[in-house]
Amino acid sequence: MKKLCIILCLLLSRPVFADSPLTSTDFYQAYQDLPAVQMIINDRGLSEKSAALLVDDQTPMDHAAAMVNALGWDFNGKANAVRFVELLRQVRPDIANKIDTSSEPARVLFLRGYMKALDNYFDVAEASEMVKRAQGKLPNDFTVALITTLVIAQDDKKYTWCDRYMFPTGVIQQFHGRQNMRQKAVDIIMEYMILYKEYCGNKTQP
Repeated sequence: MKKLCIILCLLLSRPVFADSPLTSTDFYQAYQDLPAVQMIINDRGLSEKSAALLVDDQTPMDHAAAMVNALGWDFNGKANAVRFVELLRQVRPDIANKIDTSSEPARVLFLRGYMKALDNYFDVAEASEMVKRAQGKLPNDFTVALITTLVIAQDDKKYTWCDRYMFPTGVIQQFHGRQNMRQKAVDIIMEYMILYKEYCGNKTQP
């Protein structure tokens, strides 16, 4: 009985959050008016056409990120990052041949990293390195910076719950007036991430 009480106390002492930064921020909902996002939803995944759109520089970065977000996640894992590369070999072999080389476009590296994080949100070590490298090559892209914070904050063994609030908040402040993402999408993300603010104590600014 005593052991049961201890277990219950430990469980009740943990914060009650929907899940995690990657699984609780469905910001694609702010982009459901886009045919590209609807394509992902209707096809229930990637297709040759959507893969081509993702790597097309004419597709705004926030639209591409919303498409990846719409791919979703699964407790048992997914394989969208692998499928993405397979599809690129068919529709854009010129880009596929650069993957995992120093010539890989930063855009592709970022999208692959985000997909990989959603595919296995229990282990985001490799995905974190991918999106961070991409962000280094795209330092002025708000969408890349904000999504990168979601990926790295997923690793609760490396970062604190306060970091989960501080990381995206810092990016929003840094890019004030220069955000290439719909405000509704930012709001969806922060509605969840702000739940961690209480774990920052007196530290309220990044």
